Amino acid sequence: MAQRVRWPNNGDAVTEIKYQFLFNNAPVPLWEEDVSRLVRYFSKLRAKGVADLRHYFEEYPDEIGRCAQMIIHRKVNQAALRLWGAESIDDFLMSKPVWRKPPMANYIKENIISLFNGCSRFSREECSVNLLGKTIYYHGNNVVLTIPNRKRTYLIGSSYDLTDLKLAEQKLQDYNNYLEEIIEKRTARLEKEIQWRKRAEIKAKNHYLSEQKARLELETQIRLRTDFFRALVHELKTPLTAMMGASEALSLKMAEGVDQRLAKNINEGAKQLDKRINELMDIARGEIGVLTINKIPTDIKALLESIVEDFAILARLKRASIKVAIATNIPEIAADPGRLKQIIQNLICNAIEHSPTGVNIYIQARKLVKNIEFVIRDSGPGLTKNAKKHLFQMYYIQRTEANMEKLSGLGIGLALCKILVELHGGKILAESELGKGCVFKFTLPIK
Repeated sequence: MAQRVRWPNNGDAVTEIKYQFLFNNAPVPLWEEDVSRLVRYFSKLRAKGVADLRHYFEEYPDEIGRCAQMIIHRKVNQAALRLWGAESIDDFLMSKPVWRKPPMANYIKENIISLFNGCSRFSREECSVNLLGKTIYYHGNNVVLTIPNRKRTYLIGSSYDLTDLKLAEQKLQDYNNYLEEIIEKRTARLEKEIQWRKRAEIKAKNHYLSEQKARLELETQIRLRTDFFRALVHELKTPLTAMMGASEALSLKMAEGVDQRLAKNINEGAKQLDKRINELMDIARGEIGVLTINKIPTDIKALLESIVEDFAILARLKRASIKVAIATNIPEIAADPGRLKQIIQNLICNAIEHSPTGVNIYIQARKLVKNIEFVIRDSGPGLTKNAKKHLFQMYYIQRTEANMEKLSGLGIGLALCKILVELHGGKILAESELGKGCVFKFTLPIK
């Protein structure tokens, strides 16, 4: 049976009883704080020149606790006690250590700063830990009430408990994440199966395209090679024999003079052309594996000296300097002297022909552990990275000038050098930088 409340006759007393009843039984957490002492302390701080309380707290963090202890909780209703896990209003004493720990300490600090800044109303949504260690979510609203005749200032606060709402939102988010994970896994399995089928289809298609491309490239190379050698034999080799014979006969019959020198020049040019054609033939034989060499004991020193002597006239015309350095411990090696001479001559010719007048060429031969190393170094213009990449590639046209107008030939000589060195069981390489000359090195096995 409900208890009957007996109301007093005094109107103010009735109002107070109603207020107390509504305050204590309100479902919303409510509290009333006396902050009069704190407000008076603010006046002292301002008199000392403190204008920014946040900055002041950063310099003097102990002041936060001092200010908090000046707050007195006059009233706290039952809903507030339940929210904070408190048994009585005594648990809200600001001197207790629990209110000095984050995140509650930060909430109290922000309220103090709002009071200092003269805010009459302020509110925030917060997450904290109550006295029982439970995480709570709430939205706090505060109103500042000043009673001038009593020189008192009160802070009236209320909170909306958002804990159940936040937990429900978190559960909903977790469930959504779970559903998304299931969908993602099933989608991934489906995509994996689709990708597997696509890869199988692409792989089969690529095999077909690769085979078709290889067949077309092979047919193109065969056709180009066939056309090239057919043109070579038809356009050069056949009339060249008659030209060589006729020019040599003319040079023998003519008296010394301009005409004889012209006839000799024609004969020399025909011989050079014949040499280039023979090199092309050697490359063709090397590609199909029918080019052979005849190894015999070879004197390296005598071979290099004869090469320098052969280039004496050309070196004088181009004002080139050719120097040879041969180690004293170099033995005879088994090599084809004609082919070895052809290798070195091609490298010297390249150095002279592709360099300005006055180039310096150094030829070195030395004994390594199991090989003889030959080094041909020049002071010419050097090579670009792209040119060095294709240096020993057959039929690759090198461009030597910056304006890309001047061509340096079909790359026959260096390609043939590589074939001949490898037929001897050796290796050849080139080192060069643009503007710093070229260095060609090749090795031949001693045994």
